[in-house]
Amino acid sequence: MIALLTVAATAEAKNKKKGKPPAKGGDKSASAAPAHPVLDAAFGDAYRKIGLNPRQYGQLVELVQKFAPQIGKVQADLDSAYTKEQSELIQRSREMAIRAGVPRERVPLHIARTVETLELTDEQKQQLAQAKAAKAAVERDFRAEAGEFLSKEQLQKLLGQANGKTPLKKKK
Repeated sequence: MIALLTVAATAEAKNKKKGKPPAKGGDKSASAAPAHPVLDAAFGDAYRKIGLNPRQYGQLVELVQKFAPQIGKVQADLDSAYTKEQSELIQRSREMAIRAGVPRERVPLHIARTVETLELTDEQKQQLAQAKAAKAAVERDFRAEAGEFLSKEQLQKLLGQANGKTPLKKKK
């Protein structure tokens, strides 16, 4: 989720820099929620498939924008834990996955596999552990605030799809 929200923060910053308003329109067949560059970057089209009402849609946009600086800092901490060569290897892994046609929401899983193969020093492992703890705290806070206006099922579908996972299905 952090990687996807980082992309969202970048998209929002670019739009603000260019003075562009959020995009309007989008795929109306998915839902009544209009397309938004920040939400598209963070969640793909998952947010349009969970049945957001206009109030929830606005709150989700605000929440993603609110968490963008925290997410950017956490991502920077994660990135700084790797050497230049390791970062380049991770970036190549991302590019190869995209070129191979891996769905956007599953790219972080391919990157995670690459990271597992890296030989890390004890200092890097400690720095990564701290960054991952900060990432978990940001995700927990995001879930808590999103849970105030989204139903449990909506939140689960939104974040499950954003993390490249299939949402859990209820047993009958």
